[in-house]
Amino acid sequence: MTPARVNASASFDRIAEFLQFCYSGRMSAKARRPAPKTLLEVSSRGTVTLPKAFRSTDLFEARLRDDGTIELIPVRAVDTRQAWFWSAQWQQMEREADADIAAGRLRRYDDVEGLLADLERS
Repeated sequence: MTPARVNASASFDRIAEFLQFCYSGRMSAKARRPAPKTLLEVSSRGTVTLPKAFRSTDLFEARLRDDGTIELIPVRAVDTRQAWFWSAQWQQMEREADADIAAGRLRRYDDVEGLLADLERS
């Protein structure tokens, strides 16, 4: 079998006989098990079909490493209307809130008037 070459970018020209896919620990335990090498064919349009064992998601980030290896990292798409929630700053505030709740640093109110009165005293 003649190795296929990806024509998408000059940096991909170093790909010769097969693509080695690396993936993160977010994949299922079944997918992380050592498996025999799998040769994947690159079509004339530059597409590759992943075996089912590698399909943990529909979206991957592709990185070309210095040694010529293509690394595919599974990612989850986030609705743009909810992207603020996944920002590093907001996630840090979520962790702080979870720590406060776990440590019992919270107050409960029977009604809004009690909450407002406590806010005015602060």
